[in-house]
Amino acid sequence: MPVLTYSPQSRMAVMDSPICPVEAELSAREDWPAPLLLNELGRYFVKCFGEVPDSVRHAPFVIQTYPDNLLEISFRNSVGLTRIGPLPVVVQNRKIAANQYQVMLDAVIRKVASLIFGFAQPTGQNVGRGQPGKDVAYLEMCFLRMALLQDKPNIDAIAGSILADPHRVFQRLRTSKRVEDVTEVNPEAWQVMARRPQGLSRISAGHSLTSTALGSALHRASGKWLFPRELLVEHAHQTFDTPENRFVKHFLSMLLDIIQVFQDVLGTAPGGTLNQELAADMQELERKLRRFAQSGLWRDVGQMRFFPASSQILQRREGYRDLFRLHALLSLRTQCSFSLPDFARILETKDTPTLYEYWAFFVVKELLDSRLRAKGMHVMYSDAQANQRERKIVHELVLEYEQNVTLCFNRTYPSPSQSYSHALRPDITIELGTKRMILDAKFKGTGSGFYGIEAEDGTIQCWREEDIDKMHAYRDAISGVQGAFILYPGLETALFAPPDHSFSGVGALALRPGQDAAPLLEQTSPVGRLLDKFLDLEKGGG
Repeated sequence: MPVLTYSPQSRMAVMDSPICPVEAELSAREDWPAPLLLNELGRYFVKCFGEVPDSVRHAPFVIQTYPDNLLEISFRNSVGLTRIGPLPVVVQNRKIAANQYQVMLDAVIRKVASLIFGFAQPTGQNVGRGQPGKDVAYLEMCFLRMALLQDKPNIDAIAGSILADPHRVFQRLRTSKRVEDVTEVNPEAWQVMARRPQGLSRISAGHSLTSTALGSALHRASGKWLFPRELLVEHAHQTFDTPENRFVKHFLSMLLDIIQVFQDVLGTAPGGTLNQELAADMQELERKLRRFAQSGLWRDVGQMRFFPASSQILQRREGYRDLFRLHALLSLRTQCSFSLPDFARILETKDTPTLYEYWAFFVVKELLDSRLRAKGMHVMYSDAQANQRERKIVHELVLEYEQNVTLCFNRTYPSPSQSYSHALRPDITIELGTKRMILDAKFKGTGSGFYGIEAEDGTIQCWREEDIDKMHAYRDAISGVQGAFILYPGLETALFAPPDHSFSGVGALALRPGQDAAPLLEQTSPVGRLLDKFLDLEKGGG
């Protein structure tokens, strides 16, 4: 039978051929595999016996649609747990393992967080013509999962630190007590008594209190026999109702709201049922946050009335500082308009080429950071020339450095002002005044599902000639380009310089993630040398 799995709830079958039996035969079987194991290079077919869900119809893995609700799909360049509508799928990829993908994703998210904190006050103009849509929420989920589930201390350790030793203050409370119950009097109580004579009572001349020092003093001052009915007493009281605890209580509620909106809106809206791996993480995080938020400590803590941004407790104390940092991270992400689209695809369908582009960009950024001082950052969204199938919005990230150097991600060069032909959009561009160097991340090929020429064990050995040809096109078409080079996860590097030019015009630079997603040193060195030579172009007159 060509049917690989069938879901009676969604009335959907996945097959390795377009031939499908009648639904009644599929319904009779109950032991369908879940999750379904698929190969990233394989081509499969989805048969919907009812209406095709939007989450399937518009999914990036759909290659072609046929009559009778039949779709051809392929998960090339994906890896790990993903989905076909509500059906869980595990995609096997011999080029990159699921754990390697997660390590790369974690590394990129940390770089994003570092970039946001590095430019809390961005320079330049944010052009908000388009909206990043769901990608903002996906990026928030990346931050929350990293900070509260994966990092140390995680949410359990944070909650343990705060609940074991919550911040408290001692308040001095003043209350009135009957004089016979008072054992110690604060000097201020005498001043209050003098200002409130109505609190004094007359006593008879022969009363025993007339022989006391207080009774005698009041008689000398007033000529009457008087004695206080009550005195103001001051005592210390411990409270957890502090601005810092009010912040934590407020932030926990805010986090639970974010997760709830993420689950409700993104889990049911067109575009799909959440990736089960991400959904499980969010459910676990929600459970842990809710348990923390329901602690008895918060019953005595009021509502936050102001944000205690300068509090040393929030900035330094264990547990508090971790939540304070996460709050700042989420806030700065909004202030910087820095939402980096594509994260929905990176998380949901495990889009490896897109993740590789971001990873390569941050490798180049770190190389520049080691050479020049960064000055500012801004993000621009262009008019909504969005790819509706992939729900991808055109954006540009621009980092400014000293010496008139900029690093651009997804910079668009429109025609005819900057491109001699049509508009071009390379992945990474380094600009030095009017001169430019292009680095284009290459991971996927048209048919093979992975970029480059492979060895028998699946290792990427070499580039493809057609991608070198594209670098020639970039160099010739975009104004001011000195060189254009591919970055690819291979082993061989080659640079080609025109006869009349000392700087390499085109080439291929091997760049693949090693342990902990760090680039291999022997591969970053050629990229660094190329950057050094480009940055010295104006000095050398080349």
